[in-house]
Amino acid sequence: MQRSTVSQNTGTVMNVHVYTLGDKNPSIYSQFGCLFKKLSAEFKPFYMDELRVKKPSLIFTGSNMHHHLTERIIRENFTDERFFYVHIDAHRDYMNPLQIPKPEFYAFVQHIAKLECCQGVAMVGNSALMMKEYLTEIKENATVIDDTLNEKKIVLAENFKGIKNISQGDIYLSLDLDVLKRSYMETPYSSQGFMEFEELLMILRHLTENNSIIGADICGLPDKPTKEELIRVEELSDILINGISLTI
Repeated sequence: MQRSTVSQNTGTVMNVHVYTLGDKNPSIYSQFGCLFKKLSAEFKPFYMDELRVKKPSLIFTGSNMHHHLTERIIRENFTDERFFYVHIDAHRDYMNPLQIPKPEFYAFVQHIAKLECCQGVAMVGNSALMMKEYLTEIKENATVIDDTLNEKKIVLAENFKGIKNISQGDIYLSLDLDVLKRSYMETPYSSQGFMEFEELLMILRHLTENNSIIGADICGLPDKPTKEELIRVEELSDILINGISLTI
């Protein structure tokens, strides 16, 4: 496995700024302390009025319940760029805001898609299957209207074969570890996807080798990770950091 080289500047690895987000007590990341220390990660509390990061960056947002912070990260740091948003997840997080409680949690991908800077959205993993169900509902129910689907390109990639349809160019990548089978990663969320770990590695390598990664975030960290899970998170982080560094 290729390892990242830590620079002498605090918070950077191969000129990529690494952050961890949390509440007032950063000890919630204590289980990943060795990894974050190796990555020289800078802690940022997400309750701050401004969630500004230096670019290019890789951001760890903690558990699955914090995946919605991706929208805030993009709004406050990446609206000056044009990119394709890649959502690797077991859940689509794209729903009609008028039909659900807490749309800021469960419809944040739709909010990202509506941004002028976002050229399109790619759903990867089980989220692609769930998005197909949503598109079917839109088609069969004339009372459900989603103008975003007419304005932005939507790519559905259930597996590695499908990601080849993602346009080459600048992308922002958001990874929820619950896309993996539970046997590979025991995330805090009740439901998980069915992706093999090796397939996820192939997907990330393809995306980083064929696109410019302007930024990325990772959520779904296990509460009590095993040694094997720690190694897997580090390997995924290495691929993203090496990929992001190539865009500098």
